[in-house]
Amino acid sequence: MTERARALDLATRAAEKVTDHVPTLMAIAGTYSQASPDKALAHTYIDRVLSIDPNNAWAWIRLGWLRQYAGEVAGSLEAFDRAERLSLLDPFVHQITFGRAAARYRWADDPTEGLAMIEEGLRRHPGVVWPWRMVAAANVRLGRIDAARAATARLLDQLPHVTIRYLRACLPPTAVHFEDEYFLHLSIAGIPD
Repeated sequence: MTERARALDLATRAAEKVTDHVPTLMAIAGTYSQASPDKALAHTYIDRVLSIDPNNAWAWIRLGWLRQYAGEVAGSLEAFDRAERLSLLDPFVHQITFGRAAARYRWADDPTEGLAMIEEGLRRHPGVVWPWRMVAAANVRLGRIDAARAATARLLDQLPHVTIRYLRACLPPTAVHFEDEYFLHLSIAGIPD
């Protein structure tokens, strides 16, 4: 059984037993949003969490990412803003930072503003490495191949196992924008197949 299938199996089993325990509901929602292609299923659990606890910052963060994956830029930014207002010192504030940046770099005709946000986020959160792939893809879109390859080198220095195949296997299936163009940009940036 693959890791994704095992996660979904465990989330489904937990969903059969959970009542209104918000942390468990949020864990189920997070698993469905990251491992299932069924956006409606993830939304169901996030909505359930927010109906019980409308001030759950993590639910607003996950909702922001789900909306961003679907290209709902205004809705994703609204969710990230709400999460930040609820939890200014949240240990996952980097998820808000990079979620906002993703909404701006991925869905804009010109990714310059989003790229600047990603780079600022990396300065603010130096221990978070995965956004270097966002820097690489944005720079390819801007025709800055040397900058894209430098970003890839930073990523692979910390995460040498990252390949296109690995990313295809582990990025959320609900992330509809992770289509072939995105992987082509990462390939041009130097991420190996």
